[in-house]
Order: sequence, then C-alpha cells, then structure tokens
Amino acid sequence: MTEPPVITREGSVATITLNRPQRHNALNAALLEGLAGALRGCGEDGARVVILRGAGRSFCSGYDLAEPPRPRAGGPASEARRSAEQTQEATRALRALPCPVVAAVHGYAIGGGAEIALGCDLVLAAEDAVFQFPEAAVGLSVTNGVSRSLPQLVGPMLARELVLLGERFDGRRAATLGIVNRAVPAERLEAEVTALAADLVRRAPLSLAAMKRLLDRSPSLDLEAALAAEVEEAAALEASEDADEGKRAFAEKRVPEFKGS
Repeated sequence: MTEPPVITREGSVATITLNRPQRHNALNAALLEGLAGALRGCGEDGARVVILRGAGRSFCSGYDLAEPPRPRAGGPASEARRSAEQTQEATRALRALPCPVVAAVHGYAIGGGAEIALGCDLVLAAEDAVFQFPEAAVGLSVTNGVSRSLPQLVGPMLARELVLLGERFDGRRAATLGIVNRAVPAERLEAEVTALAADLVRRAPLSLAAMKRLLDRSPSLDLEAALAAEVEEAAALEASEDADEGKRAFAEKRVPEFKGS
C-alpha cells in the first residue's frame, strides 16, 4: 500500500515528505501522482519555500522494480512511455513552482530519487547519503531531465561516467561534483535545511520566482535573448511593491517585510 506524501506547513514553509518508508520511498505510480499533486498544491497555497524530504531511512531509492506494472493496452512499450511521462510530471511540477524547493537528502537517492533531487532548486545532503544512476545495469534509461541537467552541473564527460558506469558515491563526493550545494553530517541535516529555508523566506518571493525562471530558461537562449529576458524580469520587479519595500528598508536600515506583490 502506498501512503500519499505528507504535507506540513510552518509559517511560509511547506514540507512534503515522501511516505513509503518500508520501501525506502521507492517510486510507483501512486507516489508520483501524489508528489506532483502535492507540489501543485503548495504553489496554490502560496508557500514561499518548499522542503522535499523522505520518511524513514532514505530520501528515495528510485523506481520500485519489485512492483508489477499495471496491464495497459499497447504492451510493455506503451506502459513504459506512460510511466516515464508520469515520472516527469513531478519534475515539471518542481520547476513550475514559483518558490524555491530545497531537497533534504539522506540515505538512498538512487535513480529516479537522485533525479528528483536534482530537479530541486537547492540540495542539501547528509555526508553519508548514497547517490547512484543505476539505469544501465537494469536495462533502463535516465528520465526527469537528467540528460540535460547533469551535464550542466558536472560537465559532459563526467555526466557520461556517472550514468554509463552507474557507480555509487556519497554526499561528500556529490558536493565536490556540484550535484548538491552542501554535504553535512547526517545529524545536522534537518537543522541545516530548516536554517536555509528560513533564509529564503526572508528574501523577496517575486525576485526568487523571477530568477528561477531566468535560470531555467538560460540554457536554451543565446546571449541577446538572455539579456532581453533579464530586462523584462527587471522591469516587472521594479514596478512591484516588494521593490519599494526593499528600497525603504535599505534606507531605514531595517529588515524588509516582503509580501510577494
């Protein structure tokens, strides 16, 4: 039985907890559907930061290969296409959220679990977390945009090494490679994630959303198009109440109180 992700809220910070601890939060259709729905719900509820974590001993151990596929018209290829597209809905929901999403990775982040973590805006990992892209060893392929994001993070040659050989590496190496922002002792992970979320909440939500859009679009743009996109975002932000509040707070030497408007 799959339990839906658990959503909790503390102030402006929403936490989504993957909730299949008995399977190390391995991905199946129900969990993926629940995750995409939870992410969309956080956007509709106006959360300013979302934390994504896993219940129990792991963040996410990837696709649940032990779970039999549901029969579908069209045979295995049709089912595989449907499954891959459903998995990617979670990545689309992550990127569509205007607020930053912070992944808190402990235990296993294998295959689809590592891919979902990389789909977040910021990733903090326990030093002993275990990352792996094992798809080639089980006759599968990467999904969730990793064929695009991983080369951008680590370079094309190292990306090939990570996905073609599929070797495991810990949180420390993930930080060295640039796959995660920071690796910390496991016992400090929750505190570090909470502090990072609190820091993000203090920042202007419209600015965070604008920069998230710009960074997502930039790989597909040439320089002139990127410059033009920056002008559009800057002009829209200049007309916002948050920009006025930021200027007043700076002049008055106080902490700004951003409203997201």
